[in-house]
Amino acid sequence: MWTDGRHEWRALSCRSGISVAAGSGHYVHVDRPDLAIKAIQRVTAQATRRW
Repeated sequence: MWTDGRHEWRALSCRSGISVAAGSGHYVHVDRPDLAIKAIQRVTAQATRRW
């Protein structure tokens, strides 16, 4: 159910993505801060890019 739902959410935007945080629990920012930082950087780069 979760897998199907996340792909439906992803289809709502051409700039969305799905990340799998292997080795993480519910608190990804605590368990895998490297992934949280990369995601924030990716969103920031997209927001500041001129279209």
